[in-house]
Amino acid sequence: MRGSRTLVATIAAVVCAVMLGSVAGVVMGAPKIVIRAAWGETIDPWSHPQSAYFNVFKYYVETLSNGRMSVTLHPAASMGTAPQVLDLLVRGTVQVCGSMPSGVVASKYCPTLNALNIPYLFSDTKAGMDVLEAPHILGHVNEKLEKAAGIRILSVIGEGQRFMTNSVRPIRKPADLKGLKMRVMEGEIYSTVMKALGASPVPVPWAELYTCLQTKVVDGQENPPMNIVYKALQEVQKYMTIPGPFSAMSATYINTKFYKSLSPEDRWVVDMAAMYAAQAHRGVFEVKDMEAKKLLQEKLEVYVLSPKELQEFKDACQPAVIAMMDKLTEGDMDFVKALLEEVKASEARLGIK
Repeated sequence: MRGSRTLVATIAAVVCAVMLGSVAGVVMGAPKIVIRAAWGETIDPWSHPQSAYFNVFKYYVETLSNGRMSVTLHPAASMGTAPQVLDLLVRGTVQVCGSMPSGVVASKYCPTLNALNIPYLFSDTKAGMDVLEAPHILGHVNEKLEKAAGIRILSVIGEGQRFMTNSVRPIRKPADLKGLKMRVMEGEIYSTVMKALGASPVPVPWAELYTCLQTKVVDGQENPPMNIVYKALQEVQKYMTIPGPFSAMSATYINTKFYKSLSPEDRWVVDMAAMYAAQAHRGVFEVKDMEAKKLLQEKLEVYVLSPKELQEFKDACQPAVIAMMDKLTEGDMDFVKALLEEVKASEARLGIK
């Protein structure tokens, strides 16, 4: 991996610094600027990449600003569900947030982001990151976000392919999904894809997912391996299919009015802190992803789709969803075209067939 030694060293040094900082504190004057950051997972920086991100973000904001800025952390969905936190970000009650599926942002404020959830769009996380960090792609998304909601992407982050699990039967072809109640994230695009594959979509908040699977409110779900293990969903599921229709491409967001109110020096502090935080996120993700995949192979009956079978799933839902993109993006088809072209260009650059 490019820069892997630097990444590992950065993560180790930063997390140690975070721990020392939490014990010793920062001997500085009272901060003039306070950033409230909210996300869905616990405070422990080793528990989840999102948690690593925000702990590192806090450390670097406070250190690089010499205490002029501080970050107040609101983990574990303490500020509400993803849609509720998004509303708080738009209003400026919180200034930065994570654990925010793009479909949630699309359904509430920015339909353009529905294009990022075209099923089977990205072959892997590396390809997804390469596409979404392309200047013309990221620039267009931020322009739409700022106009619609007054927010912008702070960091593009990826958390792997999302795998399908269920407690009823193995899923080897789209017909196997017929009659299954599949949990989906909040957002029209997710329900649209599951319906196209023949399943019955049921929106369930992240915090309620384990209980809903346990009590059979839903039969199955789709998530990155790391998130499946984080919620111990393997305890209430039997089968897993690799891959699912979505990639877990996400972002952390910042309130634009707040960001632009900062001095150039303070914007540099936030940008640098976000850069280091994204590095920590990627490093913790790689470890957690590996550990989760090994555990799930032991606990669940795993089926990996062959290229031919994967194409069958893709054919069952992707053309229909792309045909709906004019409606789902509210007419932003130039972006959909640019996105699909960038996916092909990225695959060529990365040597993906």
